[in-house]
Amino acid sequence: MVSLKLLRTLLLFSLMGTCFSERILFLLPLASRSHVNVFEPLMKALGERGHEIVNLSPIISSNMPPTVQQIQLITVDDLLGNMPNPFEQRKTGKLWTMMNSSALDHMDKACIKVLETPRLYEMLEKEKFDLVIVDIFLNYCVLGVIPHFKAPSIFISTSSSPSFLTSVYGNRLPPSFVPNLFLKCTDRMSFLERLTNTVVDVLFGVMWDRMFPLHNNYPRPLLPDVIEVGGMHTRPAKKLPKLGFHCESKDMPENYRKVFINVFARLKQRVIWKWETETMPDLPPNVKLSKWLPQQDVL
Repeated sequence: MVSLKLLRTLLLFSLMGTCFSERILFLLPLASRSHVNVFEPLMKALGERGHEIVNLSPIISSNMPPTVQQIQLITVDDLLGNMPNPFEQRKTGKLWTMMNSSALDHMDKACIKVLETPRLYEMLEKEKFDLVIVDIFLNYCVLGVIPHFKAPSIFISTSSSPSFLTSVYGNRLPPSFVPNLFLKCTDRMSFLERLTNTVVDVLFGVMWDRMFPLHNNYPRPLLPDVIEVGGMHTRPAKKLPKLGFHCESKDMPENYRKVFINVFARLKQRVIWKWETETMPDLPPNVKLSKWLPQQDVL
């Protein structure tokens, strides 16, 4: 009888599956709203599967499971505050200068704030993680922090990986057939175009994709541990919630705004316009204003 009970017990245990819960750190200290949008579905999915998630980000995400802990080392104002008005910079011809030197200067200052945060040092001393997931885009300054956690790491790029990103993990892109994002070349280049592409790749390696559409992405050799996950952030369409954007419409010069108003008023179609206020005195009847519009759900 004892042996039969033991056999039943062993049989019961043999039918049980094995489940492991990991502690995962999402290191996104300089991530903007658009970058966090890419990581949110991954955090939510891992949290719903029982993993303990710690998210270091300037953005506090909503509708996360209780297994996701969110920590703000810096705020969005620390990251993007006091940025020059791009509309004013465009009038003076300094838009490119602002987009690069000023933006990078803000990132440097925000990075210093992150590295000086006592909460980060507390985590380095006391907390353990099984995996570290990093937003590699603009977060170079925290790469030196990762080895202190003594855990495997995964880099995720929220855009098509240009050479200045892939070179960080040793994956150089050949300029002979991978065009620079700032050039109008395709992957079919003449000798002069390849030469130009090489020079531009060297001189502007610290710049990133700001002008060209994401579909300008040509075949490139990637290391075996580099996996493209485009579309990971897509989700079923739903009614319009709030969104946001770095360049605020309210900063637009009045003459620009009137041009938009005049053009929209002549359209037969209805127009949805992201605007920081819900009212506008001369708003045409076919235009709807909203403070935030999710591109995916609108499209």
